[in-house]
Amino acid sequence: MTLTRGSYAPGSCRGHRILETALKSALLWYLVTSSVFLLFVWPDLPAAAAESPVQAELVIPPGETHVIGDPIQLIWRFRNNSTEPLAFMWEGCCRLNGRLTVTAEGKSVALIPPGQALGHRFARAERLDPGKPRDFDTFLSDWVRLSESGTYQLQGRYVGVLPEQQPQVPRNLKLWRDTAATAPIEVSVLSVDDYLRQRETRTTQRKLSLQLAGPRVLPPLRPSPLQLTIRNQGNVEQKLIWPNDAQLWIVNTKGQRLGLGTIGTAIEGAYEENVLKPGAAITREIAFGSEKLEGEPFGDYRVFIDLQTADKPRVPSNAIEVRWGLSDSDVAELVRQAASGPRVGLRNPPLKLLRAYLGELRTSLEAISLDGAGTNVVALARQLRLAACLKPLGPKPGRVDFTIHIARAGSWRLAGTVEDCLAKAGTTAVDRVSSLLGVRRHLGWDVGLRVEPDDDATIERIMNVMTELRSFEDELATAPQAFPVASGTNDLGSIGFRQAPGPAHLIVRLSQGSSGTRYELARSTPAGQRAVIQPEDLRTTSFESLPDRAALQASLRDGVESSTQILMLAAREIVWREITNTVEPLLRRGISVDLCRLL
Repeated sequence: MTLTRGSYAPGSCRGHRILETALKSALLWYLVTSSVFLLFVWPDLPAAAAESPVQAELVIPPGETHVIGDPIQLIWRFRNNSTEPLAFMWEGCCRLNGRLTVTAEGKSVALIPPGQALGHRFARAERLDPGKPRDFDTFLSDWVRLSESGTYQLQGRYVGVLPEQQPQVPRNLKLWRDTAATAPIEVSVLSVDDYLRQRETRTTQRKLSLQLAGPRVLPPLRPSPLQLTIRNQGNVEQKLIWPNDAQLWIVNTKGQRLGLGTIGTAIEGAYEENVLKPGAAITREIAFGSEKLEGEPFGDYRVFIDLQTADKPRVPSNAIEVRWGLSDSDVAELVRQAASGPRVGLRNPPLKLLRAYLGELRTSLEAISLDGAGTNVVALARQLRLAACLKPLGPKPGRVDFTIHIARAGSWRLAGTVEDCLAKAGTTAVDRVSSLLGVRRHLGWDVGLRVEPDDDATIERIMNVMTELRSFEDELATAPQAFPVASGTNDLGSIGFRQAPGPAHLIVRLSQGSSGTRYELARSTPAGQRAVIQPEDLRTTSFESLPDRAALQASLRDGVESSTQILMLAAREIVWREITNTVEPLLRRGISVDLCRLL
């Protein structure tokens, strides 16, 4: 049978085409499913092809017992397996290059977010020589805050150099930019409560008993020493070194240890080696007082001594409950002491303590009787009362801004809830600002003033208020400014107030003409030059007259950058609304303007 193109033979060409189509479909299905299988089942295949030349390992030095609150070391150990030295960025304490995964009983434990650790060390370039391991120390508390007893599994990943990092290394030294993953390790920890529950068992094992005695209430600024008695309950002599073998623990109501760098947990005292015979005991006094808890919230704390000697079980003393707080009589006495002035070295510990707890002491400060008190005591008590009232407006030291509202009639006042605290501080607005600035050191504030005039307030009245505020220039963080454009961002421009013109690249002049506001503009030099117009040249400066505000704004769009100094001269009868409407496009671009009254 002869076949021609287009002819049909059942069971021959048609069957062949069907078979061919089926084979192609099967092959396509195989390729797709195989790719999906490789993608999801073996996700690390590409990583294996580009294995990191550096291996990383996590190491926690062995210890008899790890208690939450111990400075538990977490060492990152790197080994360069290549044949040439490599450089990388060590920034473990900030948790940027390094990441840790912590799990307990199969559940993830929340980590500290990336950022500066308590013991921040700046990132630095480090060198890894071939075949030589290098250890870098961190603490477990830099990465995770543990709160419960248990066994935790740790696994780390470290990126040698992040894309945005540019380490300063010799030109021929290669950078390690890959990622190294560590094998998992385990660490078992005890909470403070669980550790103290083991006291009796540990005392029996160690053959040493520790008995602590001390105050139940801490008086302010007076020593309140602890007394520790250590007795050998064994049948052989025991050696211990004082005070090196002992540590002071202060624990809050959440079971968290305080200190480790901020509160003195090391016990002070002369070095001595003690040999305790069977049944013998020694008693040592340990310096303690309210300074150990200064800055911590008022409340109840537990204090105990932890004894650790080499190669032997550690043992805690009994924990004593200590109350930290200030009574009304304590506060009154501290104010009296603080009013007498600084002590040796220009220090005033009573005043420092009062400032640390202003927010908590408001009621006690109000309860102080000033009848018959000296002038200094009365003045300081009133300052501290005002500071305690203002404290919620800026709980933390730093920059605090208050608003000055200028009314259409020219009167002005501090706006907002600050007025409630300043009600007794003076009858005039100047007196109230003076009182506010008078207590800024008690609060650790840098005070700034934001100006908010009414739309119809004239430049004459606004600048008169600025003249009244000039006496506070040295006490303010910055000169008063206005921020007419409301926005949630900080990249907007502001309007500053000048008593006299200053140098500028651009000068805008607003005056009142017979048919409305007159707009004029002067540029210092041709575009591209950075010369400025000096104040003494204003009389001879040539101004370009513009038909309206829109034309002025169009001219201001050309060649105006954030670094351009712009001076606006406004006639005394010009109202605030006219000023803000004119410069609003500039303010939205982050360009600031200085405003001066046109004389």
